[in-house]
This record gives sequence, C-alpha cells and structure tokens, in this order.
Amino acid sequence: MKLLFTLSLLLGTTLLAAATPGPGFDFVPNQRQWPAPVRFSTLIPGGRLFFENSRFTYSIVAGNPEQPATPSQPVQGHAFRMQLVGARPAPAITGEGKRQSYHNYFLGNDPQHWAAKVPTFGQLRYRQIYAGIDMVWHTQSEQLEYDFEVAPGADPKAIRMRYEGLDKLTLYNGQLQLHTSVGVQTEQAPVAYQLGPDGQRELVACRFRQWGPQEVGFEVTGSYDRKRPLILDPALIFCTYSGSSGGLSANCAASDGNGNVYSAGLVLGTPFPTTMGAFQRTGQTGNMGISKYSPNGSAMLYSTFLGGNSSSGGYSEYPLKLVVNSAGEIFMLGITSSTNFPVTTNAYQGGLRGSQNMCLTRFTADGAALIGSTYLGGSSREGGDLSSIPAALTFDGSGNVIVGGTTSSRDFPVLNALQSTSPGGGGFSTDGFVTKLNPTLSALVWSTYLGGNGNDQVHDIRVAGNGSLFVCGQTESFNFPTSATALNRFSLGGIDGFITNLSSTGNTLLASTYLGTSGTESARFLDFDSQGRVCVAGESTGSYPVTTGTLSSSGSAGTQSAFVHCLNAQLSTTAFSTRFATGFPNNFGSSISGVTAFALTDCDQLMFSAYATPNQTLPTSADAFSKTFRSVYLCSLNPGAQSLSYGSFFGSSQAFSTHLHAAAASQITRSGILTHIECTTASDYPTSPGVIAPTKQGFSNDGAIFKFSVNGALVPDFNASVAPVVAACAPYTVRFNNTSVGAKSYRWLFGDGAADTARAPQHLYQRAGTYQVQLIINRPSAACGPTADTARTTVTVRPVPADIERTLLLDCNADLTLDAGVDAPAYEWSTGEKTRTIPRINRPGKYTVRILDPASCPYQISFEVVRDLQKVQLPNIITPDGDKLNETFVFPSAVAGSSLKVFTRWGSLVYQNAAYANDWRGEGLPNGIYFYEVGSLSVCVGVLKGWLEIAR
Repeated sequence: MKLLFTLSLLLGTTLLAAATPGPGFDFVPNQRQWPAPVRFSTLIPGGRLFFENSRFTYSIVAGNPEQPATPSQPVQGHAFRMQLVGARPAPAITGEGKRQSYHNYFLGNDPQHWAAKVPTFGQLRYRQIYAGIDMVWHTQSEQLEYDFEVAPGADPKAIRMRYEGLDKLTLYNGQLQLHTSVGVQTEQAPVAYQLGPDGQRELVACRFRQWGPQEVGFEVTGSYDRKRPLILDPALIFCTYSGSSGGLSANCAASDGNGNVYSAGLVLGTPFPTTMGAFQRTGQTGNMGISKYSPNGSAMLYSTFLGGNSSSGGYSEYPLKLVVNSAGEIFMLGITSSTNFPVTTNAYQGGLRGSQNMCLTRFTADGAALIGSTYLGGSSREGGDLSSIPAALTFDGSGNVIVGGTTSSRDFPVLNALQSTSPGGGGFSTDGFVTKLNPTLSALVWSTYLGGNGNDQVHDIRVAGNGSLFVCGQTESFNFPTSATALNRFSLGGIDGFITNLSSTGNTLLASTYLGTSGTESARFLDFDSQGRVCVAGESTGSYPVTTGTLSSSGSAGTQSAFVHCLNAQLSTTAFSTRFATGFPNNFGSSISGVTAFALTDCDQLMFSAYATPNQTLPTSADAFSKTFRSVYLCSLNPGAQSLSYGSFFGSSQAFSTHLHAAAASQITRSGILTHIECTTASDYPTSPGVIAPTKQGFSNDGAIFKFSVNGALVPDFNASVAPVVAACAPYTVRFNNTSVGAKSYRWLFGDGAADTARAPQHLYQRAGTYQVQLIINRPSAACGPTADTARTTVTVRPVPADIERTLLLDCNADLTLDAGVDAPAYEWSTGEKTRTIPRINRPGKYTVRILDPASCPYQISFEVVRDLQKVQLPNIITPDGDKLNETFVFPSAVAGSSLKVFTRWGSLVYQNAAYANDWRGEGLPNGIYFYEVGSLSVCVGVLKGWLEIAR
C-alpha cells in the first residue's frame, strides 16, 4: 500500500511562457552541462527547475524568458530553493518513462561541458527520500506535479519542506503561495481519495500545515484504509472573470496545446480591455471581443476587438465558435451584419451579401494580424439571433477549414455539392450547410446544403480517420436525407437530432440517421471513441432512450435532459445511450440549450458539461468540487457510460444567473481539460488567487472563464482480473468470470492449447489435469497508461473414478448388510439412505450408492444382490506365469469362502478346497481347459458350474 500526496504546481503567475514545452515536462539528466550538484533539470514556465539530491532550485524570470537581456532592458529574475528537511542526503534518483527525444548541449568553449544525445524522461523518482517514502515528479493535466508515496508504517508527518529565498510564504484557501519578486507561485492544496471495493471514490482529507515562516508539511485530517492507495482529486486550474467593465455576452472558450486559454464574446459596452499590439484595439459595442490568457489565468496575453459598423445600427457581430490550431493561431467563426467587417485582400467573399452573413477569421499566433478573413453567405441571412443557433468549425488533415451552419439564402455558395439547391426553398425556412475552404480562406474547396423541406441546423463537424466528415445538428424536416440502413430512417416527430456522414469531397452521402423521441432534440457535439464509433451529445425534452447497463439520471416527464448516444460508424446500430436530467426548458423556440462541451478521452471516458438547474438531482462523486447546485454540471463517465468517474457542479450558486446560450461553445480536450465560459450576471464565482480579474466588473453580463482538470478522466482503472475457478470433474465446462476493467480486447490461453478472444468465454476441458489459464487484456492508447495487462488462474479438472459393480449372494436364512466400503462425507443410496451401510437386505435386486466427496469426483457403486448362483460371473482364465497378474482363480464377493472342485476334461478331480481362499494357481497341471464346481455356503442356492483355462 502507498499513501499518495499529489501537488499541482501552478507556476508563473506573471509569465508569458507556455505551461509545458510540448506534451509534457522533459526530465533531463545532468551529463556535465550543468554544475555538479544538479542531478536532473526541466524547463518550467519562465525559467528552469534544477533537481538536486534533496533540494530543488527554481530559477525564473519576468516577461518573456526567450527575450535576451540588453544593457537598457535588463531581465528581472528570481531564484528560490525548496529543501526537504531530514531527507536522505543522497537518495537514488532515476528517470522513468524514457522518451524518444534527446537534447544536445554545446554551451561555451569548454568541451568538458558539452553533452550530446542526452536522454529525456517523462517521470523522475526519488527512491526512499524518507524512510518508506518515494517522491515522484511528473506531468499531469498540463501541469508539473510531485507525489509523495507513503508505504505502510511510514509517517507522512516526516515530510517537511523548507523554502529559501522567498519574499514570503503564505497559506490561502488551502493553497501554498510562494511570493517572489516576479510574482506569486501557487501550489494546489493536496486533496486525495481512495477507491472503495466497488470502485466508488472515498474522499480523504489532507492539507498543508505551516511549521514556521518558511517551512510546511502535510497533515492527514481524514481516516483512510492503509491497505489501499490514496489518489489525487480533480483540480481547478483557474477561474477568472473576463476583465471587461463594459459587459460581455460570453459564448466561446478553448485552449491550445500549451495550456493558454482563449475566449470570445459580444462586447456589450466599452471599455473592453485590449492589449498593445492587438489587431484591433478600438471598437464599439456590438463587436466581438477576443482574449488570450496565460495557462493559469494570471495574465492577459492579448485581447482584441473584431468587427465593423453594423449596417442596421444594432449589434454587428457575434462569435459562435473558436478553435486553435497546433501553431497557436485562432480561427474565429461568427455572424456579422457589418458592411466593413475586416477581410483580407484575397478573401473568398469580400463583402456582405445579405442582411447577415457568416464571418470567418484566422489570426496570427500573437493576435496582431490576420492570415485570412472572409464573409460567407448568400443574399438572405445566415445564422440566428446572436447566440440562438450554433455553428461548427474544424480542420482537415491538410489544414483546410471546414465550416457548418444555418442559412436561409437560396443562393448560398455551393461547389461540387451533395445538395446544390436549397432543399427548404429559402425565405422563412432554414437549411444546414457544410463548406470547406482552403487554409487562407481565399477559395472554396467544396460547399453543399444539407437538409430537407423543414428547418435544419448544422451544429458540429468532426473529421474521421478516413477523411470523411461526420455532421450533427437538428432538423424539422420529414425528408431529411438518411441512408437505407440508418438506425432511424424516418422522423421521430417534432424536432429531431441527426448525424450524417459525408465523403471527404462533400458530394456523397455515406450514412445518415435521425436521432430523438416524440419531443424536441438537438444533437450538439460529436466525437469518436477508440473503436471508431461515433458519439454525440445533445439535449432532449423527451424520454431519450437509456440502454441497459448505463448510468442515467432521469427527471420528471417533459424535463429537458442532456443525452449521450454512441453508434457504429455506419450509423445503423446503437452501442449505448443515456440521459441526465438538467431541467432547462426550451428557451429559443427551434433551438434548445443545455450541453456546452463534450469529448472522449483516448481511454474512452465520456466527458460533458451542461447548464444545470437547482431542482434536478444529478450524480456527483465523492471528490466533487461541489456536490450542491451551481450553474454548470461537469460529468465524466467510464467507458460505455457504465458508471460515474467524476461528477461535480461548478460556477455560480445563484439560480438562473447564467444567461443561457444555445450556441455556447466551450472545450474539453482528450486529455481531460475543460475550458469553459459562461455568460453571467453573478458575482460569486470561485475565482482563483492571482488571476487577471478575480471580481466581476460592472453591472451587465460578463464572461466567467474557468479551466478545470477532470483528473479522474485521464487514466481510468485498467487491470486484468479473473474470478477464481472452483475445481470440478472431467469433462468440465468452465464459464470464466472476467472481472477486468478498462480493456478493449481480450485473449485467453486456456492451458490446453486452445485460445479465445471473447470477454467471458466458456471452455470445455475433456481430460483431468491442472491447467494454467492466462488472460491478456489490451487497450489501444498509451495515453491511458499501460496498454496491456495479464491475469492468471488455475483450473483443476479432477479425474472421475470408474464406477464399481459388485455381485452379492443372498443367504436363504440371513439378511445382507450392504457396505459402500469407503469413508466419505456423504452418500446417496437408491433406497434413500444417507449412511455408509444399509442393513437387513433380504430381497434380491440392484442397489446403488453415490459416493459424494468434495475432495474427489463422485462415483457410483452398484450391488447386484442375487439368490441364483448362475447369475454370479466367475473368471474363465488364469495366467500363472509369475508376472503377478491374473495369477490365481479369484471368486467374486458373492461366493467368497465357498468350496471349490476342479476337474479335467475327462472328469478327473485335480483340486478341491472346502473353504477356498482365492489362492489356486493350477500347480503341476499343464495348460488347457478344466471344469469347476463351486458350492455355496448356503445350501439353498445350489452349485455353480463352469469351465476354466490355464494359460502360462
């Protein structure tokens, strides 16, 4: 058993560097490139961390650490050290999880300090840093963390950390704050839980304890089972308001690979906080406001207006979807009614065509310039009123930009289309559309309508591994295009959701189905699991189907629910589906609001966030941030939605303070990071220390932005396990009970040369023996931890003793006692008796007894009780040749002790014995045929005659 404390380091409250240099922190050993006391090192935001034997030195700088110092602009820096008090002076330090990458160091002109092909590791372990305690450094949820693993008998109170070189050390809301001259560094409060026998989470309280001005330790305040490990609680990374004092109708949020956070909303009033170097520092009420925050929310990296002057004098633009590519460039999709929306010179569509078009803009990574920007639409209207209708935005493998949305224009631009004309006829009817543009937004690759004769909306798009597109949304059309093998070929009534699979060229329908009930449905977000199945999350006002074995939370009739539905890639069969009652009514007529983000991890955990109402009962986990109502519900479900991994509320406790947006577009990454924004009037959000705007400014709506790590979703339980198999007798059909968790495939080796790949197979063992059975389980992604695990069990197949048959002669003047002849725990006689013996048998017949012994296989003894000697079977050959086999003439038990006479074929008596003892070998007689007479001890049963051969 180990006791695990995990501390999340939120470094760099004023730093502009990324949270991590790539997918995780690299731990690099010292091979003379650094001073001798250094054992390993890693880059941290704004500087470097050096690992020594029992101390850790942080070196950080203000501003951009990559900006060189100059005499006129010196770099301000700060170094401090954490010393483990009382730790082993020279513990064994090993890198774990070796990576393929390596570093080269050619620093200065002294080759003694050069190092080439220095390996990198994903984890660093200090073994026995204290007696019975290991310290492990690693990356978790884009943050640097260290764990203390406390073995049975070890005392966590032994861990003491003394900080040297700080301006001040304080505890605030359970967090450890390290004050330096370049900002405050924060270590998350150590909160932990244990897994119970049924997989439920049991929270264990622990906290920092300050022992002096510069020294802290740990205190476990809750009880825990010392035979089970203690595990990390999910963590709030940061929560902040937008910083706008003029008001913001916040709608979009996302994060990039470095952990930076982006948000977008409609500016409701000025001033809106813009930054030096922003693309558009001046703007007006009704433009989009776009901001980029540092990974811990402590700095605004840039903030800009985007928009023009509305042709109608009202709100000019509204943001619907924000995504970030791998280069850190943001793409902003929205609607505009401005005739002077900023477009690039090579824009596909340079001007406004109708009353409102879609607008799509690609920024440089610093937010200071446009790479591409264009209108997209026809002569009528695209999108809805502000946040009423969602839209979709993604990329393909070549960097082309794919847009999905809603149009009422009959002349929406199409090219190589599946549907080249408006299926709804335009005007008051809306159609969905899917459009692919080149990376610079200067040309169409293809574009198509998607819909039927009613109102249709496209809400989300994902590109599959084969390049085809999966599209989801909602439809009122009774003739929406579906495929022949669709799960639901026909409308289910009212407003339905849909999923459609388009070819990569956009002109071929590969598969399509309705989703829903007789109520109103909206399919809002899409994602894929590791098996290529298509999963959709959305909202329903009906009784959305819940498949057997899934966790669900159903409200009263008519209550709106968030649903999750997974189908095969052909959209013909359901893998599983479930719903969670959130309680919000239909707020926007043809659109409903509820789910705000959805994703699957590489480990197939399903995560979603949704608006919540105070009168609904939604499942929460033991480690929930809040078990009581707040404005947003966060949920992580184990693969197949079979159980809850994490459930919690977050946001404001003020009911209905959230301004609901059907087009709300937040983000959950596949690594389990939720980046969320809410449009709110509440001022009670649990903001984090040191963030850009810890309090709400102004009286209008504002954006509350938070970044949350659903750590329980990152690495679900994965272990191979087989229930023990009881021993049984051959032939034995074993039905194996597979108790493994987290696997996607299975391979059984049964120990007799046979194999199987079923989850819970049955196997027939024909022969007795002891068989070593092996179960190998696999999951596809190393992101979930080990991809394989093995369990073993033993199958013991006992031999079945041969049934025994005996013949007993019934005396004319006495009763028989039948004796099983063996001691056993239980007997089953054909007469109903349960004892070893049956006395007073005085009638001929067949009597049987089954010998029942758990230590062996049951077998049967048959007793044939007879009065007629002719029914007694005697042997007719003996082979007295000295091999100790069939040496003598043996009487069966029915005539044991009777007299015996042996004659030649001519009638000469050659042997006789009045009480024969089974010992005659035919001594002195040649091989040949002889005759015998057996006289019974009971005179009433006569003489038994027969022949016998001697063969030597």
